[in-house]
Amino acid sequence: TEKRTDAEQEGAITFGTVIWSNGQASVVISTNTKYRIEYQVNGREEGKWTRATQGGKSITATNLNHNDLIYARLTDGKNTSNTATLTVIDYNPPVIALNLTSETSLINAIVTAVDNESGLATNPTYIFYIKESSKSDNTYTQVQSGTNANCTFTDLKQSTSYTIKVQIEDRAGNLGVKEQTITTKTVPDETQEGAITL
Repeated sequence: TEKRTDAEQEGAITFGTVIWSNGQASVVISTNTKYRIEYQVNGREEGKWTRATQGGKSITATNLNHNDLIYARLTDGKNTSNTATLTVIDYNPPVIALNLTSETSLINAIVTAVDNESGLATNPTYIFYIKESSKSDNTYTQVQSGTNANCTFTDLKQSTSYTIKVQIEDRAGNLGVKEQTITTKTVPDETQEGAITL
C-alpha cells in the first residue's frame, strides 16, 4: 500500500500571503517537514506537479489568477501526502481618483481608476451620481453609465455644494466607490469691483 504523510498536520503545508502585481498573483508554499513540496494549479494530474528543489522547504506559485485553486502536497520522491488547497481571491476594489472642476451651473468630472490585483475590464463601466451635499444619500441621481471616464453635470444651482460619486468594478467583481464634494461658482454681483467695466 502507498504510504501517505498527512498534509493536514499542523504546519505541514503553509500558504503565505497572496501577493498581487500587474493583474496576477503569487504565493509562497512552505513546509516544516523533511518532505518536498509540489503543487499544481486547477488540477491534480500526475506528471503535471511542480516540485520544490531538493532540500527546499518552500516554493513560489506564480502567474496566478483570481479564483485559481492551488493544490499542494508533500512527497519523498515516491510517496505523496493528501493535498492542501488554497483558492486565490482578489478582495481589493479598484483605487479611484476623481478630478472635479466647476462653473456656475456645471461640474466636470474626470475619473482615473487602477487595479493592481485582478485588474479592470478592457472597457470598464463608470457609473456617475450627483446630489446636493446637504441632502441624504438616497437623493443621489445617476447621470451617466458607460465606458466614458468623463462626465459633465449640467443645470446646477450656482454657489451650491454638490457631492459626486463614481463606481467601478474590477474583474473579480469588487466595487470601487469614490465620493468628492465641490461647490459651483457664483455669478458676480454687478457692484463687485471689476465685475462690469464700461
